[in-house]
Amino acid sequence: QSPIQYLIHYRIEKACHMLDSGEQSIIDICNSCGFSSPSYFTKTFKSIMGCTPREYRNTR
Repeated sequence: QSPIQYLIHYRIEKACHMLDSGEQSIIDICNSCGFSSPSYFTKTFKSIMGCTPREYRNTR
């Protein structure tokens, strides 16, 4: 795993914890985790987790 892949996975893991808490909006989570845009965040999240951030939150 390259350093950038590690960083992306770390950011997605952090986003998952934030989504589990349910206190922040998805846009705020995107910004807090260092993603440049909501669309990039959603695309990256879905490629790693197999669902969108909203779907992830709704299943918790």
